[in-house]
Amino acid sequence: MGYLWAAFDPVRKLPFFFYEKGRGHKGPLALLDDFVGTLQCDGYSAYETLDRKVSGIRLPGCMAHIRRKFFEAKGNDEKWAQQALLYTLLSACKQHGVNPEAWLTDVLNRMYKHPVNRLQELLPQNWKPAEQPEPEKEKAEDA
Repeated sequence: MGYLWAAFDPVRKLPFFFYEKGRGHKGPLALLDDFVGTLQCDGYSAYETLDRKVSGIRLPGCMAHIRRKFFEAKGNDEKWAQQALLYTLLSACKQHGVNPEAWLTDVLNRMYKHPVNRLQELLPQNWKPAEQPEPEKEKAEDA
């Protein structure tokens, strides 16, 4: 059984979906091992384990249940992990007022030639559409 964990950074307005094969504390522990701050979560017991194992986490209590059972089929882990990444990127588009279709079209057309050390420029929160070449000015007719 797999689970989709949802996270949101309210300061930078960045969503993040995280897929794990199980619903135990090991997946979130790996993700949040260096985290320092407040972790708003539901009352699931895995968070209490995180609270004990990660010294910088503070749990303010349950505001809403955001944990969702993601799927029950075996053998689809890679597919669902990819889906989680897509949800993350499309949610980031929404949070930053970016048209997801325009963003995805532009990024897919540019990423093969974009420098790998600057891929963060193509993330929705940093994205600027590629500059379109200006149409040629109509040539004045020789009279």
